[in-house]
Amino acid sequence: MATRYRLTRPNGQSLVFDAVARLSVSNTNRVTDHPTESGVSIADHVQALPLEITLAGIFTESPLDWQAQGGGLSGGGPGRVNTALTFFEDARFERLVLSGPRLPRGAVGDLVLVRWPYDLSSNRSVQPTVTLKQVRIALARQVRIDVSQPVNTERTDPETGATEGYDAKNELADEVDLGEQPTETVEDDAQAARDQSILSSWTDWLFGEGG
Repeated sequence: MATRYRLTRPNGQSLVFDAVARLSVSNTNRVTDHPTESGVSIADHVQALPLEITLAGIFTESPLDWQAQGGGLSGGGPGRVNTALTFFEDARFERLVLSGPRLPRGAVGDLVLVRWPYDLSSNRSVQPTVTLKQVRIALARQVRIDVSQPVNTERTDPETGATEGYDAKNELADEVDLGEQPTETVEDDAQAARDQSILSSWTDWLFGEGG
């Protein structure tokens, strides 16, 4: 049985290409580029871009051997062209699986349709150029962490031994003795003001009346 390229939707429906004239697989890395003042560029990171696959396919209503296609929506016959085009429209926002020869590991999943322009050579065949890109979607998850705070609990006074209730939400933290701390002598503001006044008086006498 001949192997053909097949696209499969999440619901299991598949579309088999009658023929593929060209298959293009694009593997690309993006390398960061940071220029420096000396004129040298520093590349310190590599990012793997999503895999992109392009197939130049053919769907025809001409009679074909059904068994050679391996089943699925294939094999020619009336309505074949419309069936293929409808498949692409219905799968526009779905993740697809592409299987066939000369593909990494024989099949590639998580593919989405990027574009599929087509040429209608006649009413009996269509030649779409289908481009698919592999998607990687990070799902955001919200996690709530509950911090339990005792409210209206009881505590015992270490001096009297009495038990009393208190609201922990409004309780201040216990005082902590940090020991002797380094000190710095700061000039008294009033004394500094008096010294400044005396200096100002002498300056006025020297350069004013006293001069």
